[in-house]
Amino acid sequence: MHQAVTPSNGDELQSEYFVARHDAAAAVAALDRPRPAVTPVLGAIEEALAPFGARPHWSEVWTTVPKTLRALYGKYADFEKPMARYDPPGTFRNDFLDRHFPQ
Repeated sequence: MHQAVTPSNGDELQSEYFVARHDAAAAVAALDRPRPAVTPVLGAIEEALAPFGARPHWSEVWTTVPKTLRALYGKYADFEKPMARYDPPGTFRNDFLDRHFPQ
């Protein structure tokens, strides 16, 4: 069942990797090692996929700027409402949220 709050509408092709829950923290940390080599390539990949309306997966590494994300995700602003309602002082905010959902 598709949930309205997911970034997917069910028609996309996406690639993800699954690891055992007990390895999750180590797996996320392991992804930081290749990040410097991968990041420069992402802009070219995102540019090549732009004509197709490709949207980055939130949990992946990408370089898409907030203005472009807002245009790609029709419900982008819908996420701002619960953030403001349930965390008005910004207790659970982080660098990612500050960059992509400024208060």
